[in-house]
Amino acid sequence: MAFWAFSWILIPIAGILFGAFKEWLSFKEKQLQLGESTEHLETKVNDLLKKLESSESEKSALLSRLQNLETIVTSQVWDVLLDEEKSAETKKLEIEAAKPAITIPPIDEDEAREKAEQLARRLRV
Repeated sequence: MAFWAFSWILIPIAGILFGAFKEWLSFKEKQLQLGESTEHLETKVNDLLKKLESSESEKSALLSRLQNLETIVTSQVWDVLLDEEKSAETKKLEIEAAKPAITIPPIDEDEAREKAEQLARRLRV
């Protein structure tokens, strides 16, 4: 009989415990959603960092090639080719004199880059 006298207290306590459990479940659900979105964002950031690194290396390679091409274009041979006042024979003789420095770049890009660098070094002197 003593137990039934205080049983009316169990109903509000059960309600409070049920509410707390419900809040805890919603908290865990939000925590899982945030964890998934954090992992998703982390993979996106890692992908972007990889792309940035590859674009930086491509940029430096293109800059090097551009500098070599600028050297070639500003060389005396280029000036001879574009000089309209010189006759074709004079141009041909001057180009023949510089011919050892000019090579046809192969199709392979690495070899072409090396050849352009060598040509640029020769023309800088």
